[in-house]
This record gives sequence, structure tokens and C-alpha cells, in this order.
Amino acid sequence: MSKSKKVKAVFDAFVMDSNGAPSSSHSRWVQVYPPDGCVDWGWSRFLERSILESDCLADGWFTIICGVIVVRDPIDLPPSNIGSHLGLLLDSTDGSDVSFAVDGEKFPAHRAVLAARSPVFKAQLLGSMADAKMSSMTMQDIAPATFRAMLRFIYTDACPADAGESPSDMFQNLLAAADRFALDRLKVLCARKLRDNVSVETVADTLLHCLPLLQQSHARTQRAQETVQQRSLVGVLGSRSLVSSCLAQNGSGPCNCRMRATIVSG
Repeated sequence: MSKSKKVKAVFDAFVMDSNGAPSSSHSRWVQVYPPDGCVDWGWSRFLERSILESDCLADGWFTIICGVIVVRDPIDLPPSNIGSHLGLLLDSTDGSDVSFAVDGEKFPAHRAVLAARSPVFKAQLLGSMADAKMSSMTMQDIAPATFRAMLRFIYTDACPADAGESPSDMFQNLLAAADRFALDRLKVLCARKLRDNVSVETVADTLLHCLPLLQQSHARTQRAQETVQQRSLVGVLGSRSLVSSCLAQNGSGPCNCRMRATIVSG
């Protein structure tokens, strides 16, 4: 080590007793150097003489154990880039071993990545289902833009920031896809996006799409989200009793709730 280089060091010192074990008669002293605002590198009262003579002397000798630990500057840890690397893998299609046809568009992908992220894809692509042997699969009831955004999340764990001109529609569709393929984190991210961007024009549809899925989330989070949604819906429907009726029918009568919202707001 260079003599001119300034380093931080920890100096540790303690006395051994007459039996050769660390003495329990005093505290262990630790000092960090260089000390701030101090030029005295040591302790003026390290140990009382009476304790030293009674507990630590052996044949007229005593032993002090000293240790110096040099503290090196921490090495900067680069941020994780696994998401960006997997995103590049998705874009390049290198090593892809399965493809999905969605409304005329083709999406190459990797079975192992999909199976690792989604139990539904795992059953389809690695299980005993007939789809596991197919190199190409046709996806029904999902739009290409929604499937593309879902694939991007599977590879990068990132929710799309720009959803185009109709973010509510995009996140509603993505929420349904996340529920279909058991992507729980994506479901929560979409629900948050819809909650944060709720408006008078979108609150009724947002409530109808989100409420059944939010019921599966943590109870405390669910209660908070429902409170926000109900307050917003009151502003549209103008009646707490009507809101309660809509919420009670979320599993069996969503169309009825949509119709009531249209009539009252119109």
C-alpha cells in the first residue's frame, strides 16, 4: 500500500487476562482513524492499573491484542440490466422457439422465458397439453397491441408508460390479459394506472373492469382502492345507494350497471 495514500482504518485493542482469554474486566476499545478533529491517536485511560495487576498479569507480564482493519472505499455496483438484456432478446428474436399469431401479426418468443413468468404459459408450452408440441400458436380474444405490451412486461417486468391516445382502454385490455395469464404484478400495475388516471368519463368502465380483479389483492389495498372508486362514481351517478347497487352486481350484472351510469349521466 502506498504511504502517501490516505485510507480509513479501524484500530481494535483489548487486554488478555492471566488465563489467556480476552479480559472481561473492561470494554473493548475501537477507534476509527483518522479521527475527526483529533490528533491524539490513542486512549488516555485504557485500563485501570489495579485491574491490570489483579486480572491480567501472568509472571509479571500482560498481553494487549491489537488489530488494524483497513476500510476500502466501496465499489460502485452498476444497476441491474437483466430487464434491458431480455428486452433486446425479445426484439432480436435470437433463439426463439415458439411464435404467436395474433390477428394477423406474428410474435416470436422463448418458451423458457414465458414459462418462468406465467404458470398459464408454463402449462401450455411445457406441459402435457397439445400446445406444448406446437411451434406456432394462434391467440384469440386479444389485440396485437395488448399482446405486444404483455410480452414486453414478461421479458422486462416494465409496464408500458405510453399507451397511445386511449390509455384507459389500453390498460383495461392489458389488465384482462394479465388476469388471463396469471401475471399478478402486471394486474396490480394496470389497476394503479387506471386508478391514477380515473376521470368522470372513465370511472364507470374502470370500476367494472377493475373491481372483480382487485378483490383478489391484499385486503387493505383493496379497501383503499374501492373507497377512491366509489367516491368518484358518486360524482357520476349522484347517489350512494346506486353505487352500492352497482358494486353488489359486479359479478352478475355489469351490463345493468353500465346502462344505469349511461342513463343518469346523460
